[in-house]
Amino acid sequence: MPPKIFSLRVADYHCLCHPFSVPQFEPFRALRYSTKYSLADVCAAPYDVQSDADREKYARRSEHNIVHLDLPVGEDSYGEAAKTLSSWIQSGALQLDAEPSFTLYRMKFVDSAGRARETVGVIGALQIEEPNSKEVLPHEQTTPKAKTDRLDLTRATQANLSPIWGLSLT
Repeated sequence: MPPKIFSLRVADYHCLCHPFSVPQFEPFRALRYSTKYSLADVCAAPYDVQSDADREKYARRSEHNIVHLDLPVGEDSYGEAAKTLSSWIQSGALQLDAEPSFTLYRMKFVDSAGRARETVGVIGALQIEEPNSKEVLPHEQTTPKAKTDRLDLTRATQANLSPIWGLSLT
């Protein structure tokens, strides 16, 4: 017998609820830019889609643009990213949330066909699952080089600088 699926409506939100376990997804204390910064100046496209020219364009927008952390350059690029992160926290450019929270976001963009698009999501801390658990499926096309790069940056900065995108069927 297949699991029962039932519908639940709370306020204006509608979800499908499945009677099986799901990974822990919890609020966390995030580092956020001070409100004195324009997000247009400090945000950038994902690191893995940027050309060298793109990176330079973002870097020129602000000394606090995320590319200085997420796509560092130089001989000891990860060490430099860690020093930069520390200095931004010390200066107040980045501030730690007082309490754990989820972050709701709305992202607007134009797709490759020129159509305006919008996506809405939530950022939280997701429990790491065993590789064969099937609760959280791995990205299907991640290269060893990309995994090593992100792991080295995470270890050096002690921070997850790029959110991991996930999709949910509910």
